[in-house]
Amino acid sequence: MKEIQFRAWDGNTMYTQEMACFTFGKNNYWSCYMYNDLGGHFCCDSPNEEAVLMQSTGMFDKYGKLIFEGDVVNGCSFNGSYAYGKIVWDNHFCGFVVYGIGKFIEGCCDLNDSKFIEVVGNIDENENFLNKTNE
Repeated sequence: MKEIQFRAWDGNTMYTQEMACFTFGKNNYWSCYMYNDLGGHFCCDSPNEEAVLMQSTGMFDKYGKLIFEGDVVNGCSFNGSYAYGKIVWDNHFCGFVVYGIGKFIEGCCDLNDSKFIEVVGNIDENENFLNKTNE
């Protein structure tokens, strides 16, 4: 059985430690706690407008790095040309896909060939990265 992994962004810090627990409530409220050397500590919650909770795809890039939603990757083919893309959950495909980013890229590709993909960043730690790719 695959272990489901998460990471969290609070607007300043990307938390990648093992999650200690999640709490979910009314109106899409959530909060997460992560393990540290002293036990669990509060990480972030949904009232923080910059907070983002990201799930692992369970797949690895060509260098063995675990791929998470929100990652920006290079090496995915969009209509025959290779470009940067963003990992997102797609309800239509019931799974994680790579959406092309940049003004000339349309469509998406799946993660079946993740061994050819390289994680080059993520959209939360570097928002400007999206503006620089595929121009």
